[in-house]
Amino acid sequence: MPLYRRLPKVGFNNKNFEKVFTVVNVGDLSVFDAGSEVDLAAVLARGLTSKEKHSELFKILGDGELAKALTVKVDAITATARAKVEKAGGKVVLIEKRPHREKFLAKDGSKRTPGTPRIRRGRKAAK
Repeated sequence: MPLYRRLPKVGFNNKNFEKVFTVVNVGDLSVFDAGSEVDLAAVLARGLTSKEKHSELFKILGDGELAKALTVKVDAITATARAKVEKAGGKVVLIEKRPHREKFLAKDGSKRTPGTPRIRRGRKAAK
């Protein structure tokens, strides 16, 4: 048997970095009182869904009907779900995405502008 078939497959896998949303349909939101604020914590407290593994993201899909005005705080929402929430007199608030680190910000917290050379520590200057 050739060597490439005897050795195990190893390498990078994008599955570790996949975005996983906790998903709820618009029709399921009818259990909330009119005028209430709906977010991931409120949905989990009502028991409408269970939290997906390693997920802090909340998404609403457009299946079902909504007759109450709700304020919905979500990370993502489909176009049909947004239209149904706003048609019922509610409001959609998208949660801002949090970047890991500002662009052009060094690991030590100092600002760098594009095009400036990086400071190399621990190396002697070339003569």
